[in-house]
Formats: sequence, structure tokens, C-alpha cells
Amino acid sequence: MEAEVLSPSELTERQKHTLELIIKHYIETGHPVSSKSLVSLLGVSSATIRNDMGVLEETGYISSPHTSAGRVPTEKGYRYFVQHLLDDDQLTAVERRTIAHQFHQAPLDLEQWMRLAAAVLSRTARSASLVTAPYSKINRFKHLELIATQGRMVLMVLVLHNGEVRQRMLTLAEPISQERLSETAARLTQMALGLTAQQLRAKLHGLNALEEEVLSLVITLIEQESDRPQLVYRDGLAELLSRFGESEGAQQALRVLEEQTLLEDLINEANPSIGNIRVLIAGEGRWDNISLLSIVLGRYGVAGQATGTLGVLGPTRMSYGRAISAVRYMSDLMSTLMVGIYGGDAESSGA
Repeated sequence: MEAEVLSPSELTERQKHTLELIIKHYIETGHPVSSKSLVSLLGVSSATIRNDMGVLEETGYISSPHTSAGRVPTEKGYRYFVQHLLDDDQLTAVERRTIAHQFHQAPLDLEQWMRLAAAVLSRTARSASLVTAPYSKINRFKHLELIATQGRMVLMVLVLHNGEVRQRMLTLAEPISQERLSETAARLTQMALGLTAQQLRAKLHGLNALEEEVLSLVITLIEQESDRPQLVYRDGLAELLSRFGESEGAQQALRVLEEQTLLEDLINEANPSIGNIRVLIAGEGRWDNISLLSIVLGRYGVAGQATGTLGVLGPTRMSYGRAISAVRYMSDLMSTLMVGIYGGDAESSGA
């Protein structure tokens, strides 16, 4: 079931503004909001505000806790806020430059990029973060090196089109010179460039013994890469758990970040396209195991080659504007960086 799409015409402009102020105040303080606290902000009487709050409560956007005369947002209220009232451009120019500088200063190493992305996203959004490494269901050959080491031992270095590098040791029947190994690697690279494992298997016939042995190992490594689970990098979990205390929300946050299957299901089903953002509020009525959480997800990468996911995880009382703007900016930045390395079109959509 998709998230409920709420019509902006359902509320008057003053009621929209009242709802916006209630949600912003509650996100900031965590305390129910009374009509008196809104008088100076709205410039109308407390009675008028109470009437508007009554409409908002009747239509399901806010509710009244039993222990307070104030009101708190409901899941429906949060969704309306995100869809119609939110200014999600909340990163300053200085913050954007700082984030971009950190990535441009980092070595061209995929694992370091992922760890950096998780740390920067958590710090910027002020919540827990998750980042999956670029992944492609269909992996393609890019480059091969064969390096003589000692005796009959040869190091094979395989580079895939998504930038992943895999290394394996080969034990040959007899020692072979580096010159011949380099010639073999060059021939196979020229023949195999851009091909999938299935396409490479059709190329095995007609090769000499060394080429066949090497290409068979290449095919095996590419097939293993396609079956590999997505690597997930996390940051900010301790800070998030401290906000929940010992509540069920903390247990839900731990399950999302630690259970690989649940996390993959969330990412795959939410599945935003490159450049777009998906916000899951309280499980959207379909995931009971994240009913106390909200997740902001974005996708980065090069369409048709390799993509990954960026996400911010927090309580439903999270700072949505900051989380969305952080995820959007970083996904755009990482897509641009990947295009610079792997080629492709940063504006392409799809995964």
C-alpha cells in the first residue's frame, strides 16, 4: 500500500499554518502544544486557535494525549506536513561546501567513501544514517591484470564496471613469464570488455589453456559478485538510541539497522529512483516493525550501471526538513562523483 496522498485544499491557510507550527514546536521540544503557546505566533485569539485545533483533531492531523491539554501530531499530520508544508532546503551554503570538500579530499576508495558518507550524513541530519555500497544486479567485466609473484603463483586482479576490485591467486601448471601474462590479460580485456558472466561463458571455446583457466575464474567471480548481499555502512546509532531510551522505538531502530533482511526489504520496496527522495513515516501502515520510526531514503549512482542508497533513520518526531535536504544533497553529490569515475549520466533516473 502506498502512503496516503493528502489534498492541500482540505485545510484553510490558517489551519495549515497552525498545523505547521504545532509540528515544528513538537519536533523541537517533544511537548504537546497548547493554543496559548500559538497566540503570539498566529496573531489571533486563543479561542480562534482552539477552533482550528478542533478541526485539525477532527480531521485526524493532531491528537490530544490523555495527560495533557496540548496537542501532538499524528502520522497523518506528519505526512501532510512533509507533502505540503515543508521547506526541505535547510542546508546552508557553508554546509554544502564543507560536505563537498570532504568528499573531494577523500581517496578514491569505495569503502572509505561509504564510511565517510555515513558519518557525514549522520552528523548533518543529526540522526542515525545508513549507506549501501553501489550495487548492480548485472555485473560486467572492465579490466584484468595478471601479475607473476613466485614460481607458478599468479595474482589475478579483476575490475568490474561498477568499480569493484577482486583479487585471487592462481597456481599454474608451470611458471609463465610476466610478458606472456600481460599479453594474455590484454587479450582477455579487449575480448571481454563490458560483457556479463553469461556472455563471457560463450567466449570460452577456442581459447588456449591459460586463457580458458583465467576466464573461467573471472566468470566465477562475477557470478559471486551478483549474489553478494549489499554492504551497509551505519553511523549515529548510539545518539539515536539515547533519544529513545529503553522504549520500543529503540528496539525498532536496532532491528532496522542490524537485521540485513529487514533493511534490504525496506530499501527494495521503498526504492526511490536516482535524484528522488522517499519518506516512510511510522511504517506507512505496512511495516509494523517500524511503527515508531521515520526513514528518509534517497538513491545515488549511475543508472544502468551501479546504484546505492542513502538513508536517515529517526523517531517520527524527526527534523524532516533537515533530513530530506541532507539526503538529497548527498545523493546528488555522490551520483556526480560516480559519474566522474565510471562514466554515465548524472541526470538519468531509474536504478
